[in-house]
Amino acid sequence: MKLLRGLVFVLLVVISTGRADTTWVASGNVSGVWNASGSPYMIHSGDITVATGQTLLINPGVKVYFAGQFKLIVNGLLQAIGSQSDSIWFTGSSADFPFDSPTRWRGLRFVDAHEDCQLSYCSISYSGATGAGALSYGGGLYCLNTDLRMEYCWIHHCHAGSGASHGSGCGAYFDQSDVLLEYTDITNNSGTIFEEGYAYSTPGGGFATSNTTIHLRHCKVQRNRPGINVGGIRFGGGTIATLDTCLIDDNWTPDGGWQGIVADTTAVLTMTGTTISNHNFPAAGFTNGLRAIGATLTMEACTLRNNSAGWINPDPTCLTAERRC
Repeated sequence: MKLLRGLVFVLLVVISTGRADTTWVASGNVSGVWNASGSPYMIHSGDITVATGQTLLINPGVKVYFAGQFKLIVNGLLQAIGSQSDSIWFTGSSADFPFDSPTRWRGLRFVDAHEDCQLSYCSISYSGATGAGALSYGGGLYCLNTDLRMEYCWIHHCHAGSGASHGSGCGAYFDQSDVLLEYTDITNNSGTIFEEGYAYSTPGGGFATSNTTIHLRHCKVQRNRPGINVGGIRFGGGTIATLDTCLIDDNWTPDGGWQGIVADTTAVLTMTGTTISNHNFPAAGFTNGLRAIGATLTMEACTLRNNSAGWINPDPTCLTAERRC
């Protein structure tokens, strides 16, 4: 009888932890190699940090779960390189909690990190940036003074902002960085909306930048919903951006504000073979396709269609028709 009870107890323990091979990661510094054989890696007690001078390599097939309001801070070198058949997942302990849930994890935060940081075939999902200042920037990924390469990645269902502070870059925020995004999708991210219909500014439902050099190739920014302001991308002042064969589509703001792309004064934006489409929420005074007042703008072989309030502010000559340039 005692043996039977012991076996039942062991079985219950295994069931309660989900998987017998879970690797439990406590708060503090992390480094070394994470392999699929040790997956999933459960971050269960606080923030984890790749410290300056340290390296963390994450191999294909690894799933990293954050079981609370914890973040992965990168000051050293992070290379998370999956494969087409075996992606790497960074997500919360549940895949369906609401956008404003306090159990959201806090995303990936690259701050003064190593110049060779890379994410390939990675999914970043269901995280949220909230708190004072920059803590509310970059719902899924925040990058400050870092060179970062991302390819074949997906940032989705992330959130920025809270009732206490505004957010910026619901999917990602890049500041004073040098970034390459290839074949990367930034979709279905959101910002805080107050119940009475007002919201703090969350510019950049997909992502936002400041004083950053960023190159996008074959990327999609779609179906992002910030609390207010810019639905798709906000290229802030001092940004140098190139878009090559990208799709900016169906982004939306609750006030009908600038829904596609905004390039601020002193930004330099070059687009080739890029489509901006389906930003058609009617609102007086806003430009739903592309706003580039004061920015340096160059476009070649681009398509702008079904954008209800204009294609380039303040040009009033092309409202809803398709325009190629």
